[in-house]
Amino acid sequence: MGHLFRMLVLADLMKQEGMSFHFFLNAHAPSEAILKKRGYVFDLVPLEEASSGWEADALGKGDFKFWVDDRLDTDEIHARCIKEAGLGLVTFDDRGAGADMADLHFACMTAFQGALLYGKKVFTDLAFMILNPEIERYKRHRLQAEKVLVTLGGTDTFGVTVKVVEVLKQAGRAATVLVGPGFEHMTELKQVLTPDFELKQYVPSLIEEFSHYDYAITGAGVTVFEALASGLPCVIVANEPHEVPIGKGLAAMGVAVYAGHHSEMDAACVTRIPDVPTLSGVALDKIPSHGAENVLHEIIKL
Repeated sequence: MGHLFRMLVLADLMKQEGMSFHFFLNAHAPSEAILKKRGYVFDLVPLEEASSGWEADALGKGDFKFWVDDRLDTDEIHARCIKEAGLGLVTFDDRGAGADMADLHFACMTAFQGALLYGKKVFTDLAFMILNPEIERYKRHRLQAEKVLVTLGGTDTFGVTVKVVEVLKQAGRAATVLVGPGFEHMTELKQVLTPDFELKQYVPSLIEEFSHYDYAITGAGVTVFEALASGLPCVIVANEPHEVPIGKGLAAMGVAVYAGHHSEMDAACVTRIPDVPTLSGVALDKIPSHGAENVLHEIIKL
Protein backbone atom coordinates (compact mmCIF):
# COMPACT_ATOMS: atom_id res chain seq x y z
CA MET A 1 0.00 0.00 0.00
CA GLY A 2 3.03 2.25 -0.14
CA HIS A 3 1.96 3.44 -3.58
CA LEU A 4 -1.36 4.70 -2.24
CA PHE A 5 0.25 6.47 0.71
CA ARG A 6 2.81 8.10 -1.58
CA MET A 7 0.04 9.43 -3.83
CA LEU A 8 -1.96 10.60 -0.83
CA VAL A 9 0.95 12.85 0.16
CA LEU A 10 0.99 14.28 -3.36
CA ALA A 11 -2.81 14.64 -3.38
CA ASP A 12 -2.79 16.45 -0.02
CA LEU A 13 -0.25 18.90 -1.39
CA MET A 14 -2.28 19.40 -4.57
CA LYS A 15 -5.35 20.10 -2.45
CA GLN A 16 -3.42 22.76 -0.54
CA GLU A 17 -2.54 24.35 -3.87
CA GLY A 18 -6.20 24.41 -4.94
CA MET A 19 -5.77 21.70 -7.58
CA SER A 20 -8.39 19.05 -8.33
CA PHE A 21 -7.61 15.37 -8.86
CA HIS A 22 -9.23 11.96 -9.27
CA PHE A 23 -7.95 8.57 -8.07
CA PHE A 24 -8.26 5.42 -10.19
CA LEU A 25 -7.36 2.14 -8.49
CA ASN A 26 -8.08 -1.57 -8.61
CA ALA A 27 -10.58 -2.98 -6.11
CA HIS A 28 -8.91 -3.07 -2.68
CA ALA A 29 -11.11 -2.57 0.37
CA PRO A 30 -8.47 -1.06 2.71
CA SER A 31 -7.43 1.49 0.07
CA GLU A 32 -11.04 2.35 -0.72
CA ALA A 33 -11.74 2.92 2.98
CA ILE A 34 -8.80 5.31 3.30
CA LEU A 35 -9.87 7.34 0.27
CA LYS A 36 -13.46 7.53 1.54
CA LYS A 37 -12.22 8.74 4.91
CA ARG A 38 -10.17 11.46 3.21
CA GLY A 39 -13.16 12.46 1.09
CA TYR A 40 -11.20 12.00 -2.14
CA VAL A 41 -12.98 11.16 -5.39
CA PHE A 42 -12.07 7.76 -6.82
CA ASP A 43 -13.22 5.06 -9.22
CA LEU A 44 -12.36 1.37 -9.37
CA VAL A 45 -10.82 0.20 -12.64
CA PRO A 46 -9.25 -3.07 -13.90
CA LEU A 47 -5.65 -1.83 -13.83
CA GLU A 48 -4.23 -5.21 -14.84
CA GLU A 49 -6.36 -5.53 -17.98
CA ALA A 50 -4.11 -3.79 -20.47
CA SER A 51 -6.39 -4.29 -23.48
CA SER A 52 -9.78 -3.61 -21.89
CA GLY A 53 -9.76 0.09 -22.76
CA TRP A 54 -10.81 1.24 -19.28
CA GLU A 55 -8.75 4.39 -19.75
CA ALA A 56 -11.27 5.86 -22.21
CA ASP A 57 -14.01 5.84 -19.58
CA ALA A 58 -11.61 7.13 -16.93
CA LEU A 59 -10.52 10.06 -19.09
CA GLY A 60 -14.15 11.06 -19.44
CA LYS A 61 -14.43 11.60 -15.67
CA GLY A 62 -12.84 15.05 -15.80
CA ASP A 63 -10.88 17.67 -17.69
CA PHE A 64 -7.47 16.22 -16.83
CA LYS A 65 -4.19 17.93 -17.71
CA PHE A 66 -1.82 15.20 -16.58
CA TRP A 67 -1.95 11.55 -15.52
CA VAL A 68 0.15 10.11 -12.69
CA ASP A 69 0.93 6.37 -12.60
CA ASP A 70 2.33 4.91 -9.38
CA ARG A 71 2.14 1.22 -10.25
CA LEU A 72 5.72 0.19 -11.14
CA ASP A 73 4.75 -1.42 -14.46
CA THR A 74 3.05 1.07 -16.79
CA ASP A 75 2.40 -0.85 -20.01
CA GLU A 76 2.84 0.54 -23.51
CA ILE A 77 -0.85 0.33 -24.46
CA HIS A 78 -1.86 2.33 -21.40
CA ALA A 79 0.87 4.94 -21.86
CA ARG A 80 -0.02 5.44 -25.52
CA CYS A 81 -3.68 5.90 -24.62
CA ILE A 82 -2.83 8.65 -22.13
CA LYS A 83 -0.45 10.44 -24.49
CA GLU A 84 -2.85 10.28 -27.45
CA ALA A 85 -5.44 11.98 -25.24
CA GLY A 86 -3.05 14.92 -24.93
CA LEU A 87 -2.18 14.50 -21.25
CA GLY A 88 1.20 14.78 -19.60
CA LEU A 89 2.29 11.37 -18.26
CA VAL A 90 4.09 11.07 -14.93
CA THR A 91 5.40 7.78 -13.50
CA PHE A 92 7.16 6.68 -10.34
CA ASP A 93 9.85 3.98 -10.08
CA ASP A 94 8.45 2.49 -13.26
CA ARG A 95 9.92 -0.64 -14.83
CA GLY A 96 7.14 -1.07 -17.41
CA ALA A 97 7.50 -0.64 -21.17
CA GLY A 98 5.26 2.43 -21.02
CA ALA A 99 7.74 4.39 -18.91
CA ASP A 100 9.57 5.31 -22.11
CA MET A 101 6.64 7.60 -23.03
CA ALA A 102 6.53 9.34 -19.66
CA ASP A 103 7.14 13.08 -19.66
CA LEU A 104 8.42 12.84 -16.10
CA HIS A 105 9.77 9.71 -14.41
CA PHE A 106 10.62 10.04 -10.72
CA ALA A 107 12.85 7.01 -10.12
CA CYS A 108 14.53 7.70 -6.78
CA MET A 109 14.06 4.12 -5.57
CA THR A 110 14.53 2.32 -8.89
CA ALA A 111 17.84 4.13 -9.32
CA PHE A 112 19.30 1.94 -6.57
CA GLN A 113 18.88 -1.06 -8.87
CA GLY A 114 21.34 0.24 -11.44
CA ALA A 115 18.97 -0.55 -14.31
CA LEU A 116 18.33 1.61 -17.36
CA LEU A 117 15.66 4.19 -16.62
CA TYR A 118 13.28 5.44 -19.29
CA GLY A 119 11.30 8.64 -19.77
CA LYS A 120 11.74 12.05 -21.38
CA LYS A 121 12.96 13.49 -18.09
CA VAL A 122 14.17 11.16 -15.34
CA PHE A 123 14.77 12.18 -11.72
CA THR A 124 16.91 9.98 -9.47
CA ASP A 125 18.02 12.41 -6.75
CA LEU A 126 16.49 11.73 -3.33
CA ALA A 127 15.38 15.37 -3.35
CA PHE A 128 12.46 14.09 -5.46
CA MET A 129 11.42 11.32 -3.09
CA ILE A 130 7.82 11.89 -1.95
CA LEU A 131 7.72 11.58 1.83
CA ASN A 132 5.17 12.49 4.47
CA PRO A 133 5.42 16.21 5.39
CA GLU A 134 4.83 15.34 9.06
CA ILE A 135 8.47 14.27 9.17
CA GLU A 136 9.55 17.88 9.71
CA ARG A 137 7.58 18.02 12.94
CA TYR A 138 8.94 14.80 14.41
CA LYS A 139 12.49 14.36 13.11
CA ARG A 140 15.17 14.02 15.77
CA HIS A 141 18.60 12.55 16.35
CA ARG A 142 18.36 9.23 18.23
CA LEU A 143 21.05 8.54 20.82
CA GLN A 144 19.96 5.24 22.38
CA ALA A 145 18.68 1.84 21.23
CA GLU A 146 15.99 0.83 23.69
CA LYS A 147 12.62 1.00 21.95
CA VAL A 148 12.27 -1.09 18.79
CA LEU A 149 9.54 -0.95 16.15
CA VAL A 150 8.81 -3.75 13.66
CA THR A 151 6.87 -2.58 10.61
CA LEU A 152 7.09 -4.44 7.31
CA GLY A 153 4.65 -2.47 5.16
CA GLY A 154 0.93 -1.91 4.88
CA THR A 155 0.31 -5.35 3.38
CA ASP A 156 3.39 -7.51 4.13
CA THR A 157 2.49 -10.02 1.41
CA PHE A 158 4.89 -12.72 2.59
CA GLY A 159 4.27 -12.45 6.32
CA VAL A 160 7.80 -11.29 7.05
CA THR A 161 6.55 -9.70 10.27
CA VAL A 162 5.93 -13.18 11.67
CA LYS A 163 9.48 -14.30 10.78
CA VAL A 164 11.03 -11.23 12.39
CA VAL A 165 9.01 -11.62 15.60
CA GLU A 166 10.05 -15.27 15.87
CA VAL A 167 13.72 -14.34 15.53
CA LEU A 168 13.46 -11.54 18.10
CA LYS A 169 11.58 -13.80 20.50
CA GLN A 170 14.25 -16.48 20.28
CA ALA A 171 16.88 -13.85 21.10
CA GLY A 172 14.93 -12.59 24.11
CA ARG A 173 14.25 -9.20 22.53
CA ALA A 174 11.11 -7.08 22.88
CA ALA A 175 9.47 -4.79 20.32
CA THR A 176 6.31 -3.05 19.23
CA VAL A 177 4.82 -4.67 16.12
CA LEU A 178 2.91 -2.41 13.75
CA VAL A 179 0.93 -3.90 10.85
CA GLY A 180 -1.01 -2.07 8.18
CA PRO A 181 -4.66 -2.21 7.09
CA GLY A 182 -3.91 -4.78 4.40
CA PHE A 183 -2.12 -7.26 6.68
CA GLU A 184 -3.47 -10.79 6.13
CA HIS A 185 -1.30 -12.86 8.49
CA MET A 186 -2.87 -11.89 11.80
CA THR A 187 -3.66 -15.46 12.86
CA GLU A 188 -0.06 -16.60 12.40
CA LEU A 189 1.28 -13.45 14.05
CA LYS A 190 -0.84 -13.79 17.17
CA GLN A 191 0.36 -17.38 17.55
CA VAL A 192 3.97 -16.24 17.98
CA LEU A 193 3.43 -13.06 20.01
CA THR A 194 4.32 -12.98 23.72
CA PRO A 195 3.83 -10.24 26.36
CA ASP A 196 7.19 -8.82 25.23
CA PHE A 197 5.55 -7.66 22.00
CA GLU A 198 2.93 -4.93 21.75
CA LEU A 199 0.72 -5.23 18.67
CA LYS A 200 -0.68 -2.20 16.85
CA GLN A 201 -2.62 -2.01 13.59
CA TYR A 202 -2.97 1.02 11.34
CA VAL A 203 -2.12 3.94 13.61
CA PRO A 204 -3.51 7.37 12.62
CA SER A 205 -0.04 8.77 11.90
CA LEU A 206 2.88 6.51 11.02
CA ILE A 207 5.33 9.40 11.33
CA GLU A 208 4.13 10.31 14.81
CA GLU A 209 4.39 6.63 15.75
CA PHE A 210 8.00 6.61 14.53
CA SER A 211 8.80 9.38 17.02
CA HIS A 212 8.34 7.00 19.96
CA TYR A 213 11.12 4.59 18.92
CA ASP A 214 14.90 4.44 18.72
CA TYR A 215 15.21 2.20 15.66
CA ALA A 216 12.99 0.11 13.40
CA ILE A 217 13.03 -3.15 11.48
CA THR A 218 11.46 -2.46 8.09
CA GLY A 219 11.24 -3.48 4.47
CA ALA A 220 12.85 -1.41 1.72
CA GLY A 221 9.83 0.44 0.37
CA VAL A 222 8.76 4.04 0.91
CA THR A 223 8.40 3.43 4.67
CA VAL A 224 12.12 3.00 5.21
CA PHE A 225 12.85 6.36 3.57
CA GLU A 226 10.27 8.09 5.77
CA ALA A 227 11.77 6.48 8.86
CA LEU A 228 15.31 7.46 7.91
CA ALA A 229 14.33 11.03 7.01
CA SER A 230 12.86 11.37 10.51
CA GLY A 231 16.11 10.17 12.06
CA LEU A 232 14.87 6.67 12.86
CA PRO A 233 17.62 4.16 11.93
CA CYS A 234 16.48 0.95 10.24
CA VAL A 235 17.44 -2.69 10.00
CA ILE A 236 16.14 -3.67 6.56
CA VAL A 237 14.66 -7.03 5.57
CA ALA A 238 13.75 -7.00 1.87
CA ASN A 239 10.24 -8.22 1.09
CA GLU A 240 10.44 -8.15 -2.71
CA PRO A 241 13.40 -8.84 -5.02
CA HIS A 242 13.45 -5.20 -6.18
CA GLU A 243 13.95 -4.15 -2.54
CA VAL A 244 17.29 -5.98 -2.30
CA PRO A 245 19.40 -3.33 -4.09
CA ILE A 246 17.61 -0.60 -2.15
CA GLY A 247 18.50 -2.27 1.15
CA LYS A 248 22.10 -2.73 0.05
CA GLY A 249 22.28 0.82 -1.25
CA LEU A 250 20.99 2.38 1.95
CA ALA A 251 23.43 0.29 3.97
CA ALA A 252 26.26 1.50 1.71
CA MET A 253 25.15 5.09 2.40
CA GLY A 254 25.63 4.43 6.11
CA VAL A 255 22.02 5.11 7.05
CA ALA A 256 20.79 1.55 7.65
CA VAL A 257 21.75 -2.07 8.30
CA TYR A 258 20.79 -4.63 5.65
CA ALA A 259 19.73 -8.09 6.90
CA GLY A 260 19.05 -9.69 3.51
CA HIS A 261 15.99 -10.85 1.59
CA HIS A 262 13.35 -12.43 3.82
CA SER A 263 13.96 -15.85 2.24
CA GLU A 264 17.53 -15.84 3.57
CA MET A 265 17.26 -13.33 6.40
CA ASP A 266 20.36 -12.88 8.56
CA ALA A 267 18.94 -13.50 12.04
CA ALA A 268 22.07 -12.17 13.74
CA CYS A 269 21.68 -8.89 11.85
CA VAL A 270 18.05 -8.61 12.92
CA THR A 271 18.75 -9.22 16.60
CA ARG A 272 22.02 -7.28 16.88
CA ILE A 273 21.62 -3.77 18.32
CA PRO A 274 22.76 -1.27 15.64
CA ASP A 275 24.90 1.84 16.15
CA VAL A 276 21.86 4.07 16.53
CA PRO A 277 23.57 7.46 17.16
CA THR A 278 25.76 7.18 14.07
CA LEU A 279 23.06 5.81 11.76
CA SER A 280 20.53 8.39 12.91
CA GLY A 281 22.88 11.31 12.37
CA VAL A 282 23.88 10.18 8.88
CA ALA A 283 20.26 9.53 7.91
CA LEU A 284 19.20 13.03 8.97
CA ASP A 285 22.02 14.43 6.86
CA LYS A 286 21.50 12.34 3.72
CA ILE A 287 17.74 11.71 3.39
CA PRO A 288 15.82 14.92 2.53
CA SER A 289 12.14 15.29 3.35
CA HIS A 290 10.83 17.98 0.98
CA GLY A 291 10.51 15.84 -2.15
CA ALA A 292 6.75 16.22 -2.62
CA GLU A 293 7.06 19.97 -3.20
CA ASN A 294 9.83 19.42 -5.75
CA VAL A 295 7.79 16.78 -7.58
CA LEU A 296 4.66 18.91 -7.77
CA HIS A 297 6.71 21.86 -9.02
CA GLU A 298 7.94 19.75 -11.95
CA ILE A 299 4.44 18.41 -12.69
CA ILE A 300 2.91 21.89 -12.76
CA LYS A 301 5.48 22.89 -15.39
CA LEU A 302 4.15 20.24 -17.82
